[in-house]
Amino acid sequence: MAPFKPLLPNIPTSHARKATYKPSTTELEPRENAPLPIRRPSPTVILRDGLTLSTWLLVGGVLQGLAIRTMGYKSLLPAALILSYRALDTALMTLSLKKNHYMDDVIMRKYSAQYPTNGSFASTTNPNTGQEDGDPASTPLVVFHLGAKCNHPLGLLAPGFKELGDWAERLYESLRVNPSKYGLLGMTRFVGAAEASGNETLSVMYFRDYEGLHAFAHDLMHAESVRWWSGIVKRHPHLAIWHETYVVPRGCWENIYAQAGVTGMGDTFFPVVDKEGDGEVKEWARGVVDARGGALRTGSRRLRMAHLEEKEKELEGYYDMTDGGGAFDEVAQ
Repeated sequence: MAPFKPLLPNIPTSHARKATYKPSTTELEPRENAPLPIRRPSPTVILRDGLTLSTWLLVGGVLQGLAIRTMGYKSLLPAALILSYRALDTALMTLSLKKNHYMDDVIMRKYSAQYPTNGSFASTTNPNTGQEDGDPASTPLVVFHLGAKCNHPLGLLAPGFKELGDWAERLYESLRVNPSKYGLLGMTRFVGAAEASGNETLSVMYFRDYEGLHAFAHDLMHAESVRWWSGIVKRHPHLAIWHETYVVPRGCWENIYAQAGVTGMGDTFFPVVDKEGDGEVKEWARGVVDARGGALRTGSRRLRMAHLEEKEKELEGYYDMTDGGGAFDEVAQ
């Protein structure tokens, strides 16, 4: 089968070492030479979710009232200028008079995230599975969900919540700096939308295999976090944590993204080993490949379920249209 067409370049390990991910304050051993270049989430997201929208507006109103009381109506000037600038900036982008920076990381075509078992998408056979790298979902993987929630009126200021976050960051950092040992491929973080504030947080992680995840769960860093949790859980019943693990066989997973940035399985990294040198990881390959045709074009093909292809042909025209309501399949080259 023809190899897939990668859409993103490899990332040198030197770039990964310079990533902006904040290091843990705890010394981690061992620390591998090639940490994953995963992105750190914005802290303002959690801060914003700490209070309801009405509470934030009331806080702003009180602060502005105090400013007017102290400095007069000229204190309205900074807020008016900032709001005017943002309104003008939005208008210029909407009218295409300025570059839309929200599109900076968007991949303007339909893509899928696959697993380059040999660090590239050359048409080779995976010695572990016997599957060609040109086959969709040619390798098994593990999807791990880790969630937390604070059920306390103080939200971010609740007892134990900061410590819970600190321990989580230590665990994430340990995974990031030891990807070969634990098999972490990537991670995307989310904040829930079920409540007005204080929503649960979710980290979706992808692992090479369950053995790596299991090794992490029984290493010292995780053991110390479990010991901390066991010591505070009775005192802080408002803190909730949970996880889900999905061990997915080869051929049993698929994904598709259209005009989207890298997220989920699309934001994963795969080691490219220097075979002629000392065997260390020299680059991180991305799994993002063109999905506009061939084996990745439809769900039945991505899952290799040939018996479903006839059903998909009934609506095939919708996927081929460009501007008539079906831009999903054929977008900008």
